[in-house]
Amino acid sequence: MVEVLTQQTEELRRNGVPRQGSIVEQMSDLEESLEQARADIRDLQRERDDLQAQLLAASVERGRSLLADEPSLADELMSGGSDTQQILEALREQEVCNQKLRVYINGILMRVIERHPEILEIGEQREQQNSS
Repeated sequence: MVEVLTQQTEELRRNGVPRQGSIVEQMSDLEESLEQARADIRDLQRERDDLQAQLLAASVERGRSLLADEPSLADELMSGGSDTQQILEALREQEVCNQKLRVYINGILMRVIERHPEILEIGEQREQQNSS
């Protein structure tokens, strides 16, 4: 029986079964793992910051290229003088048309007031007629 136990012990030693160390050794190993994890986190944060900076730079460059390809709003307004003139002329035409419509509607209202003012009256007479 002793021989069997001795063989098993030798076999375990050869296979390299880890021995459980003291609590101090385990704490030391855990602290090393913690420090390594913290270092990895710092590295990942730096890498993230670098990638964000690259993304920002690429976005700014893309914005600049878009602005460089297209004329600015000020350029469009300055060069679009003929468009502005056309818009102002159309606005004047609409104002004239609106004025003519106002005169026409006022004329109709004046005729209604002269010939049939009861159409425009609001009051007790209509309420009395509706309730009858």
